[in-house]
Amino acid sequence: MEKLTHLWNVNQFITKLNCSQSRNLQTFYIERCRQYTRGIQPSSQNFGPSVMCPYCGSLWNTIDHSIRLSRGKPLSKSIKKIVHSMNNGKKRIPEVQRSLAEKCLKNKMNKLIFKCSVCSKSTRISFNKPQREKVQKIRTESIERSKKRKKKRTKDRTAGLNVSGISNLNEKNVQTEELKETNIKKVRSTANFITPTQQKIKMINIDRLKNIINQGATPPKRKSLHSFLTELC
Repeated sequence: MEKLTHLWNVNQFITKLNCSQSRNLQTFYIERCRQYTRGIQPSSQNFGPSVMCPYCGSLWNTIDHSIRLSRGKPLSKSIKKIVHSMNNGKKRIPEVQRSLAEKCLKNKMNKLIFKCSVCSKSTRISFNKPQREKVQKIRTESIERSKKRKKKRTKDRTAGLNVSGISNLNEKNVQTEELKETNIKKVRSTANFITPTQQKIKMINIDRLKNIINQGATPPKRKSLHSFLTELC
């Protein structure tokens, strides 16, 4: 373990150097560290896939690498039943279904994919997304249902028309009709009203017509204009 720690410290020191051969030296010392840790489980903080590339051993913080997220696949109903029976342990599940369920559970997890620029290989790190607690929606659903109740339909007498505009029109029509009636009454009153001078003239004209009818259809010949005027007067 002393050799391993020494090689790791040398590797960390080389990462701080700005030279062209630093990357080659770094990969060499990491390979030597991996050889010493074949029979021993190394710490994930120093030798894990989140720190270095598991294929070439280059550190992620010293090379240009690309990162992307891969969304997991949701479980189907049949796989959910198998997982439920596996958790309960009541039924004996065949190995084929068990391996299929384990594979689906792995694919369910989201994955972080690192692509190395040295060996151009990608490493996948799977991680579980924390499940959100379901909020109780009993009260809110009851309130929404009460709001969504159907209202009783009532007949609209106006049928969607503007009542204020109709009332104004009716008032105007009533006023015009009243004016017409008053004008007609005035005309009738003026027609019936006759002055005394008009009555005298009317009586004189009636008397003259009677005299003309009594004398005959053809009036007598007059000798002069003076006699005609005297008759009229």
